[in-house]
Amino acid sequence: SRGRQVTLASHNRLTRRRRRWFNAAMRTTLGAGFVLLLLACLGATATASDDADADYKALLDTYKAGKFPEALTLAEAFLKDHPDYKYASGALYQGANSGLAAREYERAEPLYRSLIEKFPDYKKIPAARDELATLLRDARKLDACLTLLSENIKVLPEDGRVDRWTYLRGECLFRLWRFDDARKELE
Repeated sequence: SRGRQVTLASHNRLTRRRRRWFNAAMRTTLGAGFVLLLLACLGATATASDDADADYKALLDTYKAGKFPEALTLAEAFLKDHPDYKYASGALYQGANSGLAAREYERAEPLYRSLIEKFPDYKKIPAARDELATLLRDARKLDACLTLLSENIKVLPEDGRVDRWTYLRGECLFRLWRFDDARKELE
């Protein structure tokens, strides 16, 4: 019976050691798992940021190369994938300009409007407003063009493009067969 007690005591000590080892291993494993999960999340964020930077650079390069239909497609995809990117305003502007240059008016107009609405303090807003007016005129959306031109003159009365916007208003009125209004506008 004494031998049996020694064996039982040895077994209990061994069991306690195994339990301690197992608990320590679990704490380490769970801690390591958490660290790995955290690193994976941070890595995914860094990868997403790197992807956004690479996508924006591709958009810039395509735009600068004058490949406007392709740049418009890249801008639309970029804005869908990275709507909160730090240069989203630049992507909107380049995409809209690409659409204007490619005569893809239906695709470019929402980009210009989104730029004007979301980034009213962006440095290229006056140019974007002017280009949107050109787009609306070329797309023969003359009533919308008149509305925008009036808004442009009201919002940016000191801009150097005011004379151009006034002329475009007269042109739109003339094209709408509102000859008397066009003459008054151009006088």
